[in-house]
Amino acid sequence: MELPKLYAPVKIKFWSLRNKLGPNLGVIFDCDEIVERNVRRVIIPNGWKFQIVNFHKLLCSDYYVVQDKEMLDEWGSDLEFELTDEIYRQKSSSSHTDSVTETLIFMRGDPRLI
Repeated sequence: MELPKLYAPVKIKFWSLRNKLGPNLGVIFDCDEIVERNVRRVIIPNGWKFQIVNFHKLLCSDYYVVQDKEMLDEWGSDLEFELTDEIYRQKSSSSHTDSVTETLIFMRGDPRLI
């Protein structure tokens, strides 16, 4: 399994924090939710991280984009994610069928990624 190319936009799913309404219409902070975002992999001094594509355009319309950016910045290359782009899923599986979903989880400590 290989990482997406640098600066190539891909779609990933990852865990992020959301605010939700509770049973008595009170706010519950920091609820985990799986989020799907278009991102690109960029180089930073400590390795690499994901960066949200068109972040500044999304600021006007998407309430949670800042929280997702903070999660991506904080976790960097330690982020557990699922690649949802069809191109990269087909590369990683030898026999691709529509009923099987390939999950690609990359961790910083994986020696194959160095």
